[in-house]
Amino acid sequence: MTKTVFERWVEKVDMKGPDDCWEWLGFKNKDGYGRFRTNKKVMLAHRFSYAHYKNNGQPIPSNLCVCHHCDNPGCVKPNHLFLGTHKDNAQDRNRKGRGFYPVHKKHTDDEVIEIRLDYASGLSQRKVAKLNNSTQKAVWKIVNHKPPYER
Repeated sequence: MTKTVFERWVEKVDMKGPDDCWEWLGFKNKDGYGRFRTNKKVMLAHRFSYAHYKNNGQPIPSNLCVCHHCDNPGCVKPNHLFLGTHKDNAQDRNRKGRGFYPVHKKHTDDEVIEIRLDYASGLSQRKVAKLNNSTQKAVWKIVNHKPPYER
């Protein structure tokens, strides 16, 4: 007997406790998102989950993201997923202090001093940026005395 698409999907999910993520056990891309083949088409496993459990099996419009409350790209638990625009997803990432693009703000005088001290101690600009929740470009401006000291 041939399995349904949903039955094949469920076989690749580790459904743990009530508060835990449902971890995707199948193939994951380089960013940690599960990939799943349906009807000769490859889709992201968390998008399939959202469509099945929260969107009555209807596809998610391509201009919308299925975002994670849990910040675990391998999670496919419906209660951990929400729909948003690309902008919503980026704002969520920034609010949580992760990703490559920190929220822009001017550095305080104390932060500028700390960054210059860290750099003078021999750390790379990249490490100083990470240590101070900033960007390498902002660190470069600070250590080279180039205003404004924004991140």
